[in-house]
Amino acid sequence: MNSQIRNFEKAARYFAYFYKKGRIYVSKELEALGIGFGQADFMIKLYEEDGINQEKLAEILLIDKGTVARALQKLEANGFIQRVPCKKDKRSKLIFLTEKGRSLEGKITKILNEWDRILTENLSEEETAILKNLLKKMSASFENRPNGQD
Repeated sequence: MNSQIRNFEKAARYFAYFYKKGRIYVSKELEALGIGFGQADFMIKLYEEDGINQEKLAEILLIDKGTVARALQKLEANGFIQRVPCKKDKRSKLIFLTEKGRSLEGKITKILNEWDRILTENLSEEETAILKNLLKKMSASFENRPNGQD
């Protein structure tokens, strides 16, 4: 096996490791709030853009419509959001945070910020800035590819 393949495997392994550890940490913390790991992404996006429609939410989060519908059903059943028919297009549903959902913004943000702090606690501010710039640069290579594909 050549060194380029070994280096890729190492990098991919680290990304997988961070994702796994992050999922465990964040899930445990969110559980106390009644929010699942995957549902946090929806909540964060709604904090940024309350009243977005279901289709746009799927597009932004790069998640299929069925998965979005199931996640929103759970959030609605737990009283965190409400789905309202769009006045312009009755087939479309607009997603709004409820007061209960809005009240979790600070707690969810704190959990995610703490995970970010844990990830970078052994890095200097300069190293953290370099890392974030490198990750942005890596992410940019997927922007023009549908679903991250060639």
